[in-house]
Amino acid sequence: MRLSQPALHKRIKKKNTRIKAISIIIIIIATMSHNILITGVSGYLGGNLLARWKEANLAEHYDKLFALVRTPAQAEAVRKQYGAEPLIFDAYNEAEVRKAVLENNLSVVFHLIAPATHTSQVYFIRAMAELKEKTGNEVHFLHVSFLLFYFVWNTSFEKGLADEM
Repeated sequence: MRLSQPALHKRIKKKNTRIKAISIIIIIIATMSHNILITGVSGYLGGNLLARWKEANLAEHYDKLFALVRTPAQAEAVRKQYGAEPLIFDAYNEAEVRKAVLENNLSVVFHLIAPATHTSQVYFIRAMAELKEKTGNEVHFLHVSFLLFYFVWNTSFEKGLADEM
C-alpha cells in the first residue's frame, strides 16, 4: 500500500529524528515504484544508512532494496541483517555499472562512495539516463560525501581561514 505525500509527512513527524532524512528522501520517490541501491554499505555513510533503513519502515514505498558489497561474506550479512539484496560489481567499471543498473532496474542510487573522484558517479549517471530513456520512468541519483567538508574544515582551521568560511 502506497501512502499519499500528506500521509507520509504525518508518519514522519512521529519518527525519530535520525531517520527523518531517509523518510524525506523516500517522500520524493514514493510516488512511483523504484528499485533502490545503496553503495558503500561497508563504509560509514552507507553502513549507517542501511542500518537505519529498516527503522524507517518504508518498505511499502519501493520495490526492492539493493546494497553494493565487496565480498560474499558482506553479501550474506546484508541479506540476513537488513533484508537487502546484495550486489557485487566494480563501481569503477562502466560496463559493470551499466549492467547492474539496467538488469536490476535501479532507478534510485544513494552513491556514498568515491568522494575524491568523479569516475563512478559519471558511470552511474550515464547508466541511469539510459534506464530512464528505456523505461520512461524517473530516476534519482543522490551523492553524499563528508570528505570535502572534513578536508575544508581541517584545512581552514590549520591555516587560520575559519573566519573566511
